[in-house]
Amino acid sequence: YQRRVYDPIEYDKHPELYTSRFNNDIAPYATCVINGIYWEQNTPRLLSRQDAQKLLTPVQPSPAATEGCPELPHKLVAICDISADTEGSIEFMTECTTIDSPFCMYDADQHIIHDSVEGLGILMCSIDNLPAQLPIESTECFGDMLFPYIEEMVFNHAASIQTHGEPV
Repeated sequence: YQRRVYDPIEYDKHPELYTSRFNNDIAPYATCVINGIYWEQNTPRLLSRQDAQKLLTPVQPSPAATEGCPELPHKLVAICDISADTEGSIEFMTECTTIDSPFCMYDADQHIIHDSVEGLGILMCSIDNLPAQLPIESTECFGDMLFPYIEEMVFNHAASIQTHGEPV
């Protein structure tokens, strides 16, 4: 395995030469993932079924856990796939949810989706007509408020964030 430098022209022509690093570099530290990426058949997946199993493996208990703030068995709690691309970039998102029933639970060990929000697994939300649920004025207002911060968000480095005086 040789790490490649991202080349957008090469990626467009040969996406199969690339591997997503999201599953190792970001997902293990995420509690909630909101996915909205464009995905095509030959491009790398953001998360596979095997990634979900690995991410749901129980973590070692932390001494920082308290009665009011118990330790979760795993870090990843929920995925909102606004791209609503079944079996796409989130491979185990096999069906869209609806406005009436917006959530389901994905059991990675059994590769089963439960309509309930109870039990073990990843809470999933993937409403395929979600953009149609908001009036265009709301979307434009939100976009206008968010736009000035986009460049700052893109160039933000997580390493520069400090928690309790300590670098993260």
